[in-house]
Amino acid sequence: MISDCLNVIKYIFELCEKQLKKSENDKALVSSFLLEISNILEDTHSKLIKDEYPHNHCVVLERLSEKLCDVLQYYVDKNEVDILYQKLLESSQIEKLFYEREDKTKLEELQKTAGEFKVLSMTIKL
Repeated sequence: MISDCLNVIKYIFELCEKQLKKSENDKALVSSFLLEISNILEDTHSKLIKDEYPHNHCVVLERLSEKLCDVLQYYVDKNEVDILYQKLLESSQIEKLFYEREDKTKLEELQKTAGEFKVLSMTIKL
């Protein structure tokens, strides 16, 4: 699941590098969605460390994924957007990590993934 997130990050970056330079508004919008995804992942990480269940995080990530793909559909082939959306949906099931919260490796990967989304958000904005 977390490795899927990293693949999605690389995929989004490649799509955005090629296409989004045409619209500053959409670049800012995509950057905002990616930053929010990062924030959700960071919050999930914090909750898991405290043995708290990350309520509603999956659905929030699903909705952010939908909105992100809504913007990207104007710049990227529909098939590419569909693939991206499926990858994002698969990656959004982070509440499942609650049952693996004792695995420090998974928590470190989650934290790293949150950072990667944040860096991508910042990079796209520039």
